[in-house]
Amino acid sequence: MNKRPILKLKLNTIDIVIEAISWFAVGLLWILIIYFFNVLPHTIPIHFNAMGKVDGYGDKNELFLLPIIGTVIFFGITILNKFPHIFNYLVEITPENALTQYQSATRMLRILKFVVILIFITITLLTINVSVKNEKEINPWFIPVLIGILFTITAFYIFKSIKKQTT
Repeated sequence: MNKRPILKLKLNTIDIVIEAISWFAVGLLWILIIYFFNVLPHTIPIHFNAMGKVDGYGDKNELFLLPIIGTVIFFGITILNKFPHIFNYLVEITPENALTQYQSATRMLRILKFVVILIFITITLLTINVSVKNEKEINPWFIPVLIGILFTITAFYIFKSIKKQTT
């Protein structure tokens, strides 16, 4: 394996906006839990099956797992994004294409990080809504749509990476 160039990437305006919105979203995730915690019943739905039906209940304190896990993922991706030279790429990284490939890969991770936080916010809101209204299910399209969004973003950036390779 060739030694890949190690570059210090500068964020452009789009990247800065995505990062700022992502930080705001992480804060919002925590605010939602703290704000609604006292109105939740002691037992809340903590798991939904593939059809959107509640199939597991637990203590409302377990709802704090969502922002904890979301925050750990957020910081993990943020740190990982500082080392694009260690990522796996579908094309050979050369000094000529490194900047373009690294920028594309870090942008993809930045967007995926934001989408993952949005997923955690959505799950939190759905759990709060089902708990407060004492409902037994969420929309069954929720999970397939989320998976579709994640795969679409990933496929777009993979295609872009292959298309932008230089030889």
